[in-house]
Amino acid sequence: MSSALLGCMAGAFIAGTVSDKYGRKRPLILAALLFVISAWGTAAADSFNAFIIFRIIGGVGIGLASALSPMYIAEIAPAEKRGKFVAINQLTIVIGVLAAQIINLMIAEPVATGAAQATFYNHGTAKWVGAICLVPNWCQHSRFYF
Repeated sequence: MSSALLGCMAGAFIAGTVSDKYGRKRPLILAALLFVISAWGTAAADSFNAFIIFRIIGGVGIGLASALSPMYIAEIAPAEKRGKFVAINQLTIVIGVLAAQIINLMIAEPVATGAAQATFYNHGTAKWVGAICLVPNWCQHSRFYF
């Protein structure tokens, strides 16, 4: 989990500069692409280090998206609906986190107490978590082109 948070910090740190240079939509497309790469990479990783790298890549996408989504919504939404749309955005984030935790609980297999983190990776559960994310991430990324 902490590797993704490192990426989140990096993504949030660069979000302002990137959005000033390229606008809001292009960096959001980049964030969606980073989500796809991260989901595929965590599912296909052949080592624990590769797994961590793909988690960091996903974290950068999260940092970008969390900083830029409210700005993009505020720019394109009618003035009388901006607050509602940003609130709905935040609600969907919280619901998504809850759903992810519930799904992880459903697919996780018990790992022995005191087992190393690498055991979680080698156990296969972490790869399934990444693989499950691939479909919705690809759907999100592909919708930006229409």
